[in-house]
Amino acid sequence: GIVSLAERATCPLMWSHYGDQHRGICVGYSIPDDEAQNLLLKVQYGGSRAVPASLLSRMLRGDVSAEAELDAAVLGVKARSWAYEREWRLIDARGLQNSPMEIEEIIFGMRCEAAVKFTVARALEKRKRPVKLFEMSELAGTFRLRKTQLDTDEMFAVLPMRYRDVLESFENLDLEVIRNPGLARALE
Repeated sequence: GIVSLAERATCPLMWSHYGDQHRGICVGYSIPDDEAQNLLLKVQYGGSRAVPASLLSRMLRGDVSAEAELDAAVLGVKARSWAYEREWRLIDARGLQNSPMEIEEIIFGMRCEAAVKFTVARALEKRKRPVKLFEMSELAGTFRLRKTQLDTDEMFAVLPMRYRDVLESFENLDLEVIRNPGLARALE
């Protein structure tokens, strides 16, 4: 199996292509160095798609280094126009197994719904290793993005909201106007 990862979370094109136009989330991982050396492959941009027959022949004869070279030649190359992704690929066996990847942070897109932020924050709040929560924002007057710490204290204070809270806040308004007719003129 292959997991595609990127080096940076502040690329607007990545949010557009893979983050549902900023309605999604970005998960930041760390991988221990001893695991990364065996599993991570940095994608190379440009070059050729051609795979030398001699490389295939070496692999079929059991040459272990040829297998790694073949993986890099086939799975680690993309067209130069994709270079903005700065992609790395984790290549490992598929299926249910322990993962070397540790969740370090969650970054919410600029248009990510409050209910998603709340749900993810609540789901992760009691983990042994804390997960940092951020949200994307736009640097004023530019096309650049910046991640800022999510204020979970404030979020947990106002969410979840009952939709009836808004309706109930207007229930006594008419009574106030009846008791104080000057208030009605002020509201107009």
